[in-house]
Amino acid sequence: MAIRIFTSKNCPPCQELEDKLKEANLEDEVELVDIETDEGFLKFKEEVISHRDGAVPSAYKDGKQCKIGYDEEDRLILDCPVDEAEEEITDAPPSVEPDL
Repeated sequence: MAIRIFTSKNCPPCQELEDKLKEANLEDEVELVDIETDEGFLKFKEEVISHRDGAVPSAYKDGKQCKIGYDEEDRLILDCPVDEAEEEITDAPPSVEPDL
């Protein structure tokens, strides 16, 4: 399952995150969900609010919350719980640790 990022068009941090995804060419690696649509809000309710969270932007993968951050060079880092066969998605070099 792809990383699902919940956003809102009236959320400045969401817009910044979407811009960073485009800059990093990561928009194909994630599913952006606009919570202001009926379908998007239902997904948000099931996957975010049910975890007692209600913030946007927020990211989830396989039902687990991912951390959204930026490194010292202002590059986006999505730090998600991963299986051993998977890697975290980032536009930073592999040696860069998330600076959250």
